[in-house]
Amino acid sequence: MNIRKILIESGAVSINIKEPYKYSSGILSPIYTDNRILISEPKHYIKITNMFSRLIKKNNITFGKIAGTATAGIPWASFLAYKLKKPMIYIRSEIKKFLL
Repeated sequence: MNIRKILIESGAVSINIKEPYKYSSGILSPIYTDNRILISEPKHYIKITNMFSRLIKKNNITFGKIAGTATAGIPWASFLAYKLKKPMIYIRSEIKKFLL
């Protein structure tokens, strides 16, 4: 099974060309992926994480840490970091106010 099949069969992908989805960034798109469906179901996130892990190993990609963007990227970075036994960090959209 590939990621495309998982996205479609899980119902995580919606397409609406008549009324595009508006992302929090303001971008309009006819395609929306509900990440919550994928990260809440182990059978989905395990398969996807395994596919990315194999791809990284197959292409001999080396790195020190796995980074995920807040908030949707954090679970994926965590799953992959655990699988690859790498440290995980996440990137905030803004600096914390109390650090200024």
